[in-house]
Amino acid sequence: MSWLSLGGTIAAFAVLAVIIAWAVMPLVLGAASAPNDDPRILGLLIAREAALGEARDLDELCGASRIRADDHTLRRAAALERGAAALKALDEIAARRTEASAVYAERIETALARRVASPPLEARVVESAE
Repeated sequence: MSWLSLGGTIAAFAVLAVIIAWAVMPLVLGAASAPNDDPRILGLLIAREAALGEARDLDELCGASRIRADDHTLRRAAALERGAAALKALDEIAARRTEASAVYAERIETALARRVASPPLEARVVESAE
């Protein structure tokens, strides 16, 4: 085997090893998650939809004279109150996410400003060599 074909074989195996490492890394290290993920969001969205569905169903039952008007009013108010509580909780989560996004944006801007303010690596190497 010549040196040229040996070098090509080694390069091919190196590229293959990098590709395999890149594909396996999320399995070993775990998938990255967003820092703002809140497990309550799905439950709150379901609660909101359930409350709205219950209010629609009560309206249909009242329209068909299957429940009394006073019972409809009480049960509909309770359903809408549950829906409003879910919406309020979702708004609070969204506000916290907005605040966190602003903090991350500020950190990124600070890091970029520091990087722009510092001379490039080549300039620092030349200065230290002199």
